[in-house]
Amino acid sequence: MTCIIPKCNIAAETIPVAVLIGPGTGSSGEFLAMALKGRNNTIFIGTKTAGYITATKDFEINDAVNILISTCYGKDKKGRVYTGALSPDIHSNDKDSFNDIDHDNKVIIADKWIQAHN
Repeated sequence: MTCIIPKCNIAAETIPVAVLIGPGTGSSGEFLAMALKGRNNTIFIGTKTAGYITATKDFEINDAVNILISTCYGKDKKGRVYTGALSPDIHSNDKDSFNDIDHDNKVIIADKWIQAHN
């Protein structure tokens, strides 16, 4: 048995958060983004998301056939319903550089924004 003693104190509700989005942000990624929309001290950077913003329900037709139907749209914590792709607050068309993150312009923009809002 062990006991974990936190060595730092983070104000999780107020720390700055930068969310990088783009066409690769779809479905569950968009729902995660929606969960952060409306959060104070949060910015979205990139381009529009994929637009797969519906929740689905599986209906069984018979033993061999099921159908998956979109049954509702997602909404953020303030109650705004999203019926299309999410848009960034800061638009950046720069290419993603996942293997060279120090030169990824969206990451650089996010870092500067976070430093300015700390």
